[in-house]
Amino acid sequence: MVSEELSILFKYKAMGEKLDIMYGRETISFRPDFHLCITYNPTYSGRQVIPKNVSKHFRTVAMVKCDKNIICQLLLYSKGFK
Repeated sequence: MVSEELSILFKYKAMGEKLDIMYGRETISFRPDFHLCITYNPTYSGRQVIPKNVSKHFRTVAMVKCDKNIICQLLLYSKGFK
């Protein structure tokens, strides 16, 4: 189910169109320039493998040491700051 929803999101992103999705009683609006990020640390106990049909939508980036400046920039960009 997640993979299907991601496919729809990325399809609208590629077309450059805004997408509104009803989630329960709320409407979530996605602008065409949205970004999705997931974090995954497979060394922690109890973690599950991300299915291939979900991980295909994301690019793998390895981090040795977290860069707080970049993380803060991305968080601010995601909130609309430039």
